Amino acid sequence: MKSTLMIFPKLNNSIISKKLLFIPLGLIVSFCAPKKEITDNDKTAVEAKKINLSDSNCPEDGICSIEVIKNKSIVVKTDDFGSNYYLLEDNENTSVIYYKYDRNFEKDLQDAYYKEEIAFEVSNDVNQLNLTDEELQDTKMLYGRLCFCKGQTGFFKVTKGTLKYTKKGNEIAVDLDFENKKVPQIIKKIKATIMSCPKKG
Repeated sequence: MKSTLMIFPKLNNSIISKKLLFIPLGLIVSFCAPKKEITDNDKTAVEAKKINLSDSNCPEDGICSIEVIKNKSIVVKTDDFGSNYYLLEDNENTSVIYYKYDRNFEKDLQDAYYKEEIAFEVSNDVNQLNLTDEELQDTKMLYGRLCFCKGQTGFFKVTKGTLKYTKKGNEIAVDLDFENKKVPQIIKKIKATIMSCPKKG
């Protein structure tokens, strides 16, 4: 049965199955939901999704995450007001790279809520991409700015920037520089290496 995830500006958390936090360059940390607390002596026993990421990419006032959503495809839609949103649909031929920046805010100050997202789609059989400007839409790349910012929030197609994508074995490297001209933007560069969990025997 085909499943679909609908992504709206206020309902986008549904696409996050696992959170991977940024860590300083040169460190590798395990994140695949271990059943117990992991100590230094026990790290080799953990099957994990791993990430190697420069902390300079993430603002100090928030938390950033990145993940690969396997066997999904992006379907871009437009609502009755002309604003973009997107769906994630089952597709065994593609996967989605999803990045999120969540700014810290006091829970009783809802007007301070602020989030930025990037999502793009890559064919599962592609090992390397080097795309520029309009070519970024070959991946259906979207930038999302979600906040209480009247007239300056929503999802926008990315058509200015460069993307270098490399997949080797269980490792995926993403190097993205981008900008949009429609709304203010904090995140302009993403550089990450993601290692997927090894399959259980």
